[in-house]
Amino acid sequence: AGRNQTTYLIGLLAIISICWLWSASKSKLNMLFVSIPAFFCIFLLWHSQSRAGVIATAIALLAVKLREEHQKGELLKFIPLAAILGISTILSLKFLRPSSVISLTGFDFISDMGRIDIQRCYLQLPFSGSNRFIYGTGYENSKNFCHQQVTSGILDHAHNIYIQLWANAGILGLFGLGICIYLLIDNWRKLEHGLDKFALRTGQAAFLYIFVQGFFDVSLIHWPITQVFTGILLAIPLSVNGSVTTPDRS
Repeated sequence: AGRNQTTYLIGLLAIISICWLWSASKSKLNMLFVSIPAFFCIFLLWHSQSRAGVIATAIALLAVKLREEHQKGELLKFIPLAAILGISTILSLKFLRPSSVISLTGFDFISDMGRIDIQRCYLQLPFSGSNRFIYGTGYENSKNFCHQQVTSGILDHAHNIYIQLWANAGILGLFGLGICIYLLIDNWRKLEHGLDKFALRTGQAAFLYIFVQGFFDVSLIHWPITQVFTGILLAIPLSVNGSVTTPDRS
């Protein structure tokens, strides 16, 4: 119990530590010191055997790096390396859990089919009448509608925070989420040249990590610490925007 939530936190710590290493000064002693937590978090993330954690971390970091290379005009030079890293990450999932039936694309035929079936159920809930399309079923009742038997037990949630929000809060919930995402992206764009590299990379990578993780699980809403930690990282652009000015480059 709690393995998914623990892995979610480890992934966030991996994002922070890798961005710290990425932004550290080039002195050998400093690089050695900063690399220790980064390699430790990667080690923990791999041994958590979480495909979602590995995939979300890789996508978030690669996306931030690709954006930086694009801004420097060197995107074409980095694309081959990014492709190699992405393909290697997907292929490595086959060895993440040797006892599972995982394809070369990272698909686990045993557990993922059960998740797909229960997600279909939750996707259909808002169309079942009683104004559920607008308001959803509520956060206390949705588990009464959808259950799916799998080898590890019984699934009673969608394993996808966006589908879960759609089922629980209807179109109004998705509309509210869309506004939140728009505000975060808009504020990050305004802070592009106002934050130091570490804070900028960490915040943007964490935002992407949380967004991608939402497609695989709902871990961030299970524990208070995951909610608080997520909120702190997501609030970076909202908390500093207006107090950060663009540095004088003249």
